[in-house]
Amino acid sequence: MWWLIVLSIFVVLVVILTYFIRYIRGEQALSVESLLWVYFRTFALIGLLICVVGGISNILQAGFAATIGPEFSWSSHREFNEGITSRVFDGSITSSLVTGITLFIVGLIIWMSHYWGTLKLAGVAEEVTEHFKGLFTLLALVVFSLVSLTSLTTSLPSLTEYFIDESSSTVVITDDSNYELADTEVPPKPEIYSDDYRESPGDSLSIFLTSLPVWVWSVRKSFMIIKSKPKVEK
Repeated sequence: MWWLIVLSIFVVLVVILTYFIRYIRGEQALSVESLLWVYFRTFALIGLLICVVGGISNILQAGFAATIGPEFSWSSHREFNEGITSRVFDGSITSSLVTGITLFIVGLIIWMSHYWGTLKLAGVAEEVTEHFKGLFTLLALVVFSLVSLTSLTTSLPSLTEYFIDESSSTVVITDDSNYELADTEVPPKPEIYSDDYRESPGDSLSIFLTSLPVWVWSVRKSFMIIKSKPKVEK
């Protein structure tokens, strides 16, 4: 999840910097208000990304764990420790809720405060809002398309594996004496031993489901901007 946020922020900053340099080379002066508007709009997009991908997706992942099971939300492995066999998960409902709510609040504050700044400066920075408004809509489209499609392609194989292999949907805590070995399975060692690592679809699926509405909104907004532009007569 975090690499998606970092990559998306990097894409946003690179595109804005490139467009900004081209704008300056066109010998179009920028006022302080215009620079502030670009700053506010940039961090509003970053705040929205943190709020959705970092916050809401973790809350949804905790919801998957509570309704479907922890094996759906987090990767796991089977662990043998002093005669006890257990399945250990790489997360918990509490930690996902705490992380999700925290990032949601932080991202929401960043997004709303900076978006409020863009609204306040929209009237005094008209020379830049006309050029950059469409750019930020396109950036939102690119960023959330990247997040949505990447998480979708990651979740589909894990989701298929989850439904095909029923053993990944159970939590087993038994004694070694009750543990039945498969024909090709090696008996567990007496010391601490881990095997049977399984990936879960819940993480990437929650990111896809939370980023999809913003992606759809960005597509719709982009077409609205294109339609609103006056047609050039040939």
